[in-house]
Amino acid sequence: MERMDGEKIKALVGRMGATVEARLPNYDRRFMLPWIGGKYDASSFKLLILGESTFHDPKSPFQNIDPRHACIGTCELGRWHAAGLLNAPKWRRTGNFFPSVVTYITGKGRLDFPPNEFAEVWEEWVFWDLVQEPLQSSMHRPTKAQFQYGWYAFGALIRLLEPAPDLVVVVGYSMRSEFIRLPKIQWRQLGQDGDYFEYLPATARLIFLPHPAWLPRVKRKAVDEHKRLLEITNRLRRQLPT
Repeated sequence: MERMDGEKIKALVGRMGATVEARLPNYDRRFMLPWIGGKYDASSFKLLILGESTFHDPKSPFQNIDPRHACIGTCELGRWHAAGLLNAPKWRRTGNFFPSVVTYITGKGRLDFPPNEFAEVWEEWVFWDLVQEPLQSSMHRPTKAQFQYGWYAFGALIRLLEPAPDLVVVVGYSMRSEFIRLPKIQWRQLGQDGDYFEYLPATARLIFLPHPAWLPRVKRKAVDEHKRLLEITNRLRRQLPT
């Protein structure tokens, strides 16, 4: 990965957005487009990472970006930051989200990967934010109506995404509280794990994890979450056709 400036990243995000739009021709154009990694189709176990929301800093390279490309732009920027190739201190908070999610899922930190490969893990995953409009800043919280609309949009995405994800990893308990407020005919709890559910309209399986912001410097908690996630993914892998 070469070092990029803001304008080049913005142009790249625009091209990526056009590619995803072509891939999802029947997708509702009111909703944000997902990031779809270049190796997602070929991955043996397909993950969709569901974030809560993003925000637009008026000083950022994305101030004029198409709002539908916000998820793609956030993920691409996070990858560059995680690889250490983007010198943008104001994006540090956003960038730290992506390394933390990699640690959740792989159980490894940045130093456990060869150079740049830590960020490239995102090429195997899909990423999408639940809240369908950028917030004014990281200090603003989504409203109940924004969460509810986001779960409605999630249903539209999950029905069209092919190949379908084997598991949706929801990063943030704030989304769990709104999920279980959906009509009971739309979800059911799986097993004894209170954070593992099935979304019935699309038969998607979801696991909820804490947001990385709640785990600063608490490596043991991240390891415990990885073990819990690994137990569920291994259980699902055994159920998949070979």
